[in-house]
Amino acid sequence: MNAPVACAPPRLPKRLLPGQRVSGSVGKFIDNPRQLKRKVRERLFGNVLEEVGNKMFKVQFDDGEIRSVKSHILRIEKASALLPLGEIPPQPSNTSASEEPRPQDEEDPDDAEEEDERGDPMQDGVPLNEADDVSENEEQGGPSGLYVGENLPPNYHQRLAEARAKIAGMLGKTVVKETFEWTVVAEHHSTELPQNRFLGIQGLELHRLDKKSIFAAMFLHLMFQDWKESLHKMNVKISANNNNNLDESGKTNNKVSLFKDHEFITGLALMIGATLYSDQGSGLWDAGSKKGEGVGFDSILPPAQFDRWMKLYRFKQFRQFITAIWEDESTKDSDPWWRFEAGVKEFNCLRQERVTTDIWSIIDEIMSAWLPRKTALGGLPNISEIKRKPEPLGKF
Repeated sequence: MNAPVACAPPRLPKRLLPGQRVSGSVGKFIDNPRQLKRKVRERLFGNVLEEVGNKMFKVQFDDGEIRSVKSHILRIEKASALLPLGEIPPQPSNTSASEEPRPQDEEDPDDAEEEDERGDPMQDGVPLNEADDVSENEEQGGPSGLYVGENLPPNYHQRLAEARAKIAGMLGKTVVKETFEWTVVAEHHSTELPQNRFLGIQGLELHRLDKKSIFAAMFLHLMFQDWKESLHKMNVKISANNNNNLDESGKTNNKVSLFKDHEFITGLALMIGATLYSDQGSGLWDAGSKKGEGVGFDSILPPAQFDRWMKLYRFKQFRQFITAIWEDESTKDSDPWWRFEAGVKEFNCLRQERVTTDIWSIIDEIMSAWLPRKTALGGLPNISEIKRKPEPLGKF
């Protein structure tokens, strides 16, 4: 007697509705996340637009491309799956009493997909019989037809297109905010941007410098247009000060000697080197201020002992007259910043003339996230999401 052969029940076609969030392995080939040799296709996310045939659905993916995909390749996802933070739909506050909430750890039967040697999803190993070709409406006794979306809310791509159209309609509009005036202009991308072949410090041949003085040379090159000219201005100020302190006999009270080249550089070096020590002021010159001295143990940090390079009184004179190198007495009566404004202009001019950077060095400097406080978008049509940034939410 032959036993009846148990046959698997026919698999019902997947029920997909317009606007439903789905995903499918239909992207480009990428490395297998399971660390296998063969590559797999990237899983893309999108929304169902409509049914276009037998088990065929038109899907608009997040990259903007619209494809016709078979239903067995698609997997039903949550409505918020892989959407930007500002586009996640609100969750319902409560569930119906008659509807039992779905456990979070319950696995979607569509998740169990197999892949062929190319990485494409495969249908289940159970052979499909003729019953699979019958649509769900026919099994229920109704006529066969296509799903057509009616009165559906706009999806993410439709809202994005509306936002761009709204921005396009604002071209030429001028907005005045306090003392600033903003005009909406069209997005512009220059196709002929100059590419700098040599980047870095210009006007200084670093390979010809002594390794011991290379950093000092770079500092002076970026700090002064001509450091010897700055030293000359400083000594002119000192000479004028000495002439103003003459007594009745023609002698100078508290005469200050003119600074030499090595003293000028040493004074700048001590101002920079002082940042490496915890001592302050005269403690950097007094050898007896070493921490721990007099309490029975020596400090692991040796004292600065700046008096080995310059006496304390001499450094005080250097600090008194160093600011004279940027003074511009011609603007003394009209500019309250006449003592230092020339230094700011010189700094900006040197960075523009002697430092060459790439044209894209400022693009990713805007790293702060745009986080509106009162509304989801802060009055903007949409908020972009750039994953390479530490805070991906923003407009740049």
